[in-house]
Amino acid sequence: MKTTIGIILIYIIYNVNFSVALKPNDWCSGEFLQNSLKRCGQIHGATAADYYDYRYLKPARNYQMKCYRACQFIDCKAYNSDGSFAANAAETAAFTVTRKNPYLWSQAIDVANYCIRSLPEITFQYAHKSYNVCDKTEDFIQCVRANLPHGSSFEGLF
Repeated sequence: MKTTIGIILIYIIYNVNFSVALKPNDWCSGEFLQNSLKRCGQIHGATAADYYDYRYLKPARNYQMKCYRACQFIDCKAYNSDGSFAANAAETAAFTVTRKNPYLWSQAIDVANYCIRSLPEITFQYAHKSYNVCDKTEDFIQCVRANLPHGSSFEGLF
């Protein structure tokens, strides 16, 4: 009897923990993402070079391109309505940078969580001026880029 209860408890604990695991917004890839990038590119005046830079996590060339990137993050539900990161933002970020390198998944989750936690420190320098989702998105992307192996990118995502 005790063994049966123990097994049932282990089963319940496992299923509760498993069901709480956050899942990435993996729907934000392929055709959906291409359409989002096209729409955001038209709004913000992105060029093929800007698209390339974004794909390979290179710094945005100007403020408008930061907003181009933020537009895509918003389409993919990376932010809550108050501008904070969504609960699954780290998982979604890991999904985006591991399409060609799935072995980086664990490291990418750690890096994304680190960058999300670090943004208040990174953004302190902007406390004296307006800081918005465009700046926040760019800082997040560059933090991820700086903390993943050289050559990490969105390659394979779109």
